[in-house]
Amino acid sequence: MTRFLGIVGSKGGIGKTTISLNLANSLTKMKISTIAIDGDLNSPDFSMYFNNNNKHINQVNEGKESIFEIINQTESGLNYITSSFKLDHLHSPNISKFNNSISKLMNKFEFVIVDTGSSLSKESMIVTNACSELLLITEPNSLSVKEALRTKNIFEHFNKNFMGFIINKQTDSKFELKSDEIKQILQLPLFGTIKKDKIINDCLHNNILSTDYSLHIDSSKSFLKIAKRLSKK
Repeated sequence: MTRFLGIVGSKGGIGKTTISLNLANSLTKMKISTIAIDGDLNSPDFSMYFNNNNKHINQVNEGKESIFEIINQTESGLNYITSSFKLDHLHSPNISKFNNSISKLMNKFEFVIVDTGSSLSKESMIVTNACSELLLITEPNSLSVKEALRTKNIFEHFNKNFMGFIINKQTDSKFELKSDEIKQILQLPLFGTIKKDKIINDCLHNNILSTDYSLHIDSSKSFLKIAKRLSKK
């Protein structure tokens, strides 16, 4: 049975796309068939890592291509689907057809990782309807955790529950909230912590995933650890 996992954050810049792609890449390296999908049709983010945008989910939503014809693959073997950054697609993303489009991936992959929108918009909520499981992303500061709690409460109001959360960009500063404090606030299991890592930014600027750059750096070890936990759920 395919697991559709949505990666959710309340705002942009929190690292949601980086986490989505590196988790999918980690699962792929573990020989678990996985595909990552850019679910932010209004502000596509996979293009930060991948320059090719000739095949994208908007073509499927418009009935021009089948979803299997627009799957891309990295040199390391990660399957992924981008969204279009063309202006006409941004204004009319056909979001209502997204769920039906990706449902065709059922039983074709073990994991479908969906990078959802970076705001609590109607479009983001529709995208998460396609996901049977959700992971919440937060940074270890009070503002980010408050936003994460607000996101959790709104999703729960619509009967969407999170399986857990990930702390991103941890620096061990004395001003940061501790993981136990965040667990107490969010009332969710902690799936893992990813430290703030300059290498991740360097990789982003060079269009490479940190889990492809090296599996021995701290961030890659964290992604692999979270992926192993996910695969056992």
